[in-house]
Amino acid sequence: MTTKRCALVAACLFPAVFAAAQPPPTPPLGPHYAADIERYRAWRVNDDKVNWVTLAGLFWLKPGAHSFGTSKDNDIVLPAGSTANHAGRLSFDRGEVTVVMNPGVPATIEGKPVNTAKLLSDRSGGNRHPTILQLGRLQLKVIDRPARSMMFVFADATTKNETYPAGRMVDAGPVKDGKLEIDFNMAYNPPCAVTTFATCPLAPRENRLSTAVHAGAKFGAKERAAHAAPRLP
Repeated sequence: MTTKRCALVAACLFPAVFAAAQPPPTPPLGPHYAADIERYRAWRVNDDKVNWVTLAGLFWLKPGAHSFGTSKDNDIVLPAGSTANHAGRLSFDRGEVTVVMNPGVPATIEGKPVNTAKLLSDRSGGNRHPTILQLGRLQLKVIDRPARSMMFVFADATTKNETYPAGRMVDAGPVKDGKLEIDFNMAYNPPCAVTTFATCPLAPRENRLSTAVHAGAKFGAKERAAHAAPRLP
């Protein structure tokens, strides 16, 4: 069965440092489990700081060409003052993204000027470090995501005052013998908890648990005061 993939372009305002795009796998139970969970949580915190807090835009790509720049008539509208009004175009064809810059618009990849280049995603050929297109302080990268993934959005009794009000996410392990294992210690907040540029689903009613799941990421009074989070209807 063929799995379709979806591509997004992330625009970020920050120095050229990226964390690995893929999270560590669910650790097996054993003497190192607690330490593995702490390393996973540290990865999540760093991922939020590096790949989400600095986000200035997130754009889905459909097959074909997409103009980009700061002018409102572009397909992809970038932050004002970040680059030219009409900077260039991104083409998405058969899973590959190519950028073509308009004449006179400066852009670099790894410090070298470019006019045309293929942008490797965070999954291209097992690559975990996507190509970074630098436009002044603005950076563009391609995120490759499967159309289907084993991730669940859930809410529980802690959403009232302890965890993210709209629910949390948790990745599931592979199905074995007809069973699916979920480790709630690896539950994490959606990117909407740190940026207004992300679009996040609410926990569906069938995933709203009456019991409290104290494991996993928290979202306490300090975070609630600094971020107007959506609440479940």
